[in-house]
Amino acid sequence: MLNIGEFAQWAGLTVKALHLYDERGILAPAEVDPHSGYRRYAASQLRDAMMIKALRDADVPLAEVASAVAAPDRAVELLEQHRERVVAAREAEDRAADRSRQVLAGMDVVVPVEFRTAAPQPYAGVLIELAADDATEGDDDDAANQAFAALWQRLAETGNPPTGSFWTTIRSAREPERAELVLCWPVARQPDADFALDGHRVETGILPERDELVATWQHNGTEATEDALHPAAVALFEEAERRGVDLEVGLLRQIGLTDQAGTPTAIELAYGLTAH
Repeated sequence: MLNIGEFAQWAGLTVKALHLYDERGILAPAEVDPHSGYRRYAASQLRDAMMIKALRDADVPLAEVASAVAAPDRAVELLEQHRERVVAAREAEDRAADRSRQVLAGMDVVVPVEFRTAAPQPYAGVLIELAADDATEGDDDDAANQAFAALWQRLAETGNPPTGSFWTTIRSAREPERAELVLCWPVARQPDADFALDGHRVETGILPERDELVATWQHNGTEATEDALHPAAVALFEEAERRGVDLEVGLLRQIGLTDQAGTPTAIELAYGLTAH
């Protein structure tokens, strides 16, 4: 029999750890002197002690170490399961770090905000209802892209094709927990009152002549993070606050700018201040 100090030395454990494993029912001493309380361990327990140390060195939780001691043939399986969790957690941490770097890089970009007067603009839009938690400016999922394309095609069929860059806006829906994403194309004239698009809710109208604050974000290598507030929105909100303007989300438009080949080059966030 080995006293606790000898056993700890041979197993590569500390006396404190052996006390803990005894308390947790993972590795109890072979004998405990009823008078002195001294613990003694059998040489046959070294195998379990070494397995415990190996698993704890890999940071396997105590509950799973106990399972391995109870069923030693599962020790490697439990170690591999733990390793898979560690790798998955590390990958998630790496993704979070990459996202954080992207957010910080975006906030370092100087986003110009200008005041401009815009002419009246007829438009046609498709309405998509979203859960409020999913409502993000510039939503570009498949449903939105398909709706934009369908609306473009329908407008072209009526002889009133889009004349410029599309825009989106988000506003409150009829139900408090819902929001409406409005996908709009500018056109030369307001569509007829009976204008419709199969399978979609549409709206038509004319943006009046108006003053706007416009923040422009160039696609120049630094991309904004999709699930964070866009740096252009931050710049726009700061300028609005400086001017004493209380923003209403429904008046904010995100405009997609493209080159002649249709490649995205920039986005504009435009907020209407006053209508003329």
